[in-house]
Amino acid sequence: MRGRAAAVSVVILAGVLGGCGDDAISKADFVAAAGKICKGIDTKLIALDKSIGKPGEAGATPAQQQKIVKGAGAIFKEAADELAKLDQPSEGRETVKSFVAAMHKGADEVIAAGATPEKADALLSSGRDPMQKANDLADKYGLTECGAQ
Repeated sequence: MRGRAAAVSVVILAGVLGGCGDDAISKADFVAAAGKICKGIDTKLIALDKSIGKPGEAGATPAQQQKIVKGAGAIFKEAADELAKLDQPSEGRETVKSFVAAMHKGADEVIAAGATPEKADALLSSGRDPMQKANDLADKYGLTECGAQ
């Protein structure tokens, strides 16, 4: 009886340990899921532009510029949070982690710039893109919907 119990224990243990492997999704599945999130960013930014007025247009007030920067920051933050919840593929996992971290950092910077009309104007006038690092990492990984390409 003891031998049979030991054999059953070994089989159960092997099954449990076998289930502890890397259950990561494929790169293609991650790219597809992330692409949907990033496509949503574009859709929301276009709607924001239409509802407020583009900051580069003649006649955009400082208050309008602030609203669009603040709104964009919220959109980027929501997307970064959604991306962070996705299962990550084992292929290129460090790049994916860096991409998500860069999304959060860029979103935080845009949110901070939306705090006042002056900060929003400074960001818009600088020509600098707080999301550039995230875009570069997305392009590197093949996240075509998320990158600058």
